[in-house]
Amino acid sequence: MASDTEEREPQRSMTPVLLAVGLVGFLALAMAVLAVVVIVRLFADEVADSVQEIGGLQDAKAEMARLQMETLTGRMHAFKLEYGRYPATSEGLQALIHPPPKSNGRTASPFLDSSSLLEDPWGASLQYYSPSRDGAHAFEIVCLGSDSAPGGQGHAADLVNSD
Repeated sequence: MASDTEEREPQRSMTPVLLAVGLVGFLALAMAVLAVVVIVRLFADEVADSVQEIGGLQDAKAEMARLQMETLTGRMHAFKLEYGRYPATSEGLQALIHPPPKSNGRTASPFLDSSSLLEDPWGASLQYYSPSRDGAHAFEIVCLGSDSAPGGQGHAADLVNSD
């Protein structure tokens, strides 16, 4: 029987060691989980910041579109001073770059140097109507917003500049 007791004692003395190893393992696992949670939180904050920057970028693009349309409206007024009329819808905004011949056969100087202002900041062509679609204005310049489709809300809303 003495031999059975001697064999069991090492097992009893190993139990605290196993508990300690188990506790250390558990603490290591808990620390790893905590580290993952912190990393995920930091990543989520970065994503949230990026989304806010994208919103800011969309705001900036909408403001750029408004400024473009104001510039084009000014060029439309210059066109009218030169020709006594606004470009027809069929002539479009291209008439500011390639003016039609005048009644005396001469062609006026371009009112725009390039077509870069004829596209909105999202890459779609600005639309031009003369008279305006509702007939209440001499002309209308329309930006379809970030979705490049009629209507929309927020950044996708249409922007209209008319005279």
